[in-house]
Amino acid sequence: MKKFYLIALSILMIFALAGCSSTENEAQQISVSEQPPEVAAEAVVQEVEEPAPVEPEVEDGPVVIDEQLPIAPSDPTLEQKFSYTYGHILAQGLLEQELLIDIDPFLLGSTTFFNGEEPIFDDEQINAAFEEYQALLDEVITVEDFEAVNDSGYSFRYQFSYGYGYIIQFNLQSQGIIVSLSDFNSGVSDAFAEIPLQYDEQEIDEIFNAYVEKLNAEYEDALSAIAEENLAAAESFLEENGAKEGIMTTDSGLQYEVISLGDGEIPTIEDTVKVDYQITFLDGTTGDSSYARGEPSVFPLANLIPGFIEGVQLMPVGSHFKFYIHPSLAYQETGNEMIPPNTLLIFDVELHEIVEMTAL
Repeated sequence: MKKFYLIALSILMIFALAGCSSTENEAQQISVSEQPPEVAAEAVVQEVEEPAPVEPEVEDGPVVIDEQLPIAPSDPTLEQKFSYTYGHILAQGLLEQELLIDIDPFLLGSTTFFNGEEPIFDDEQINAAFEEYQALLDEVITVEDFEAVNDSGYSFRYQFSYGYGYIIQFNLQSQGIIVSLSDFNSGVSDAFAEIPLQYDEQEIDEIFNAYVEKLNAEYEDALSAIAEENLAAAESFLEENGAKEGIMTTDSGLQYEVISLGDGEIPTIEDTVKVDYQITFLDGTTGDSSYARGEPSVFPLANLIPGFIEGVQLMPVGSHFKFYIHPSLAYQETGNEMIPPNTLLIFDVELHEIVEMTAL
């Protein structure tokens, strides 16, 4: 689970330092709609007090900034420090690449997405701005063309800056990173104002590492809460379901129901089987279904979850059973990408054939 957040943050750092190499493609994936353009950009940009001058470093004296670093994820200012630092680094990367981005529309686009507001440009207008910027890079148009007011009432430079900010915030939230908007905007503003970041590389690493650890802990806590809730729901369901007529329970706790009984051979764990199946969750949604794909699936039985392995070994070929599988006999408290932790699985299974495997 921790790997997810480490990867997410690594992606964000790369994006901040690498700039807009993939932005044009990303812009085409974002659908935006129109809103009257009477939105004052200056209402979005938040004033940042100019930091006090930093005294020259004294070789043997204390370094004040070290005392303020977020050593632990529990630091109450960690989110603000991370957001400011990330915004500053990202904006600095844009400036180093000499992108023609203006800060006011950039922050307006970022803020618009963050607040879930209707964008002032639709997808066609934003895509057009990115296409015009590429045309500028290719020397097909001039800077004057790029900065001239177009039919939208804005310049392509304004639309490009707005769209870039919108996409930046989209990328952040897509990775599960919800910044402190005011601090993020302050970091961007200070970078554009050429106010240097007060942290060196080692200090930045400390901030980002602490933030990663904080996200990991929050993610693990969320998973634990989901796992606990799902386990309680599963056991409550099985207790009630097990008392119903026609439901049988094995020693392991697997519950099954015979829909129809075939008269063929019963498979063993060493066999490969051809089955149709459908997985259903307690809320009635479908997780996976060979019926939806239009053809049976073939599995080596030993490779499947314990509850399915046990259940299929109760079925003569030609049978149709329904399994009610406790999380401990399924994907347990870890779950997987498709199945949340401690999820009870309901399988409808038709066993069509024991497949004879030919040696290679």
